[in-house]
Amino acid sequence: SRPNQRTVAHEVFHAVFLNKVKNDAQAQQLADELFKRIYRNSTGALRAELNAHRRQYGENLQSEEALAELASIIATNYDVIDADGRTAIRKLIDFIGKKTKAISFMNKFITYVSNQLLVSFF
Repeated sequence: SRPNQRTVAHEVFHAVFLNKVKNDAQAQQLADELFKRIYRNSTGALRAELNAHRRQYGENLQSEEALAELASIIATNYDVIDADGRTAIRKLIDFIGKKTKAISFMNKFITYVSNQLLVSFF
């Protein structure tokens, strides 16, 4: 597919996620765990979009790809998400940061997004 305004956040998620896990098996297990938690709490359009994106990939990559796509959706829509939504996103990012031991990077990423630098970049 062609790059779009969500591509940077999507690829950054992959880079950080894969850099902070020991091997592919650990990455898949963590991605599956995180995705199940997120999917369980998602609804409607978001769930449909994540499902559509997941179906493009083999079973071993589906959860990680869905998480990367979720990161890109959040990054490109952060400016229109309400305070409760932003709090939920922050909790999710903190959780992923702790699980992947990438807390410092995840904090920088959320600051970057919250300052809308990524959104205004495109």
